[in-house]
Amino acid sequence: MYTAAQTVSGGCLVRHEGGFAGGDPSTPPSLSRTDSLSLWYRVTLGSVLNNAPDLTARQLAVMMSVYLEAGPHTVRSLAKKLNVTKAVITRAANRLCKLNYIQRAPDHRDKRSIILTRTPNGIHYLRDFADIIQTEFPLKLS
Repeated sequence: MYTAAQTVSGGCLVRHEGGFAGGDPSTPPSLSRTDSLSLWYRVTLGSVLNNAPDLTARQLAVMMSVYLEAGPHTVRSLAKKLNVTKAVITRAANRLCKLNYIQRAPDHRDKRSIILTRTPNGIHYLRDFADIIQTEFPLKLS
């Protein structure tokens, strides 16, 4: 799991090793509750105005887990990580696959299982989402 700043760059996800500007890489900038909610509102509004497909919080959590954390990502591993049932992950994966944001691939280690993997469309979606966050974030990241 990443604890420092992240962006989507050049078609792949890149972690900035320097962390946050002007501070400890493991300590995020401090925002008040009101500022935090205002930021989340502006990011959500920017996403809606961007005409991208609407994703539920669970769909976004599944997608970001696949893109930001080391894999492989199976339905079982994601269900355990997100503390939900495999059926919840399957429903989210069905929607994300339909949008071509993730894809299913065979798990060569276990023929009964599938692995959820990244796609170029998913990278593009998260790059645009990261751009909205960077535009709305009141503090500049290094």
